[in-house]
Amino acid sequence: MAQNKKPDLIRLYHLNSSRIRSYQPDPVDYEKQPFGRRTYLGAKRIDLPGRDFELSVSLGDSLRQRRSRREFQLAPLKLEVLGQLLFASYGVSEKFVVDDQLIAHRSSPSAGGRCPLELYVVAQRIDGLEDGIYHYDSWSHQFEELRLGSFNDELSGMLFGQWYLSKANLIVC
Repeated sequence: MAQNKKPDLIRLYHLNSSRIRSYQPDPVDYEKQPFGRRTYLGAKRIDLPGRDFELSVSLGDSLRQRRSRREFQLAPLKLEVLGQLLFASYGVSEKFVVDDQLIAHRSSPSAGGRCPLELYVVAQRIDGLEDGIYHYDSWSHQFEELRLGSFNDELSGMLFGQWYLSKANLIVC
């Protein structure tokens, strides 16, 4: 505490961010933990191609050419390119068991290895895939079909009128 009896915010920050704790946390009850990933029982499953890291552009070239864009061409996109993008960014590349727990290894980092994100894709004009909303099951590298149809216009309205999204082949949520 500071001399004037007000909290010393700097000291509080350092005490609360320290790796040394003076208390013992409650033990984790692994039996009460939720299932580690989302699945939609009964949903039609679609196998995705491109379960590899064989990208046609190097990482350096990709980073050098990366730009935020607001103009999209609604030209057909190959399903293999979409599959490679999803696998390289969030797909499970290796599975192993630690303390009787099945653990996934991915190319993207995650605090504690929990990988809590679930990816949903709003797709239109993807070769070999109907327009619609899909859940990406990163463990099996499959789509789970949730709804068919065109949703880009509706989604762009929900995202504060970002009209340019209506021409995007895919929106990853």
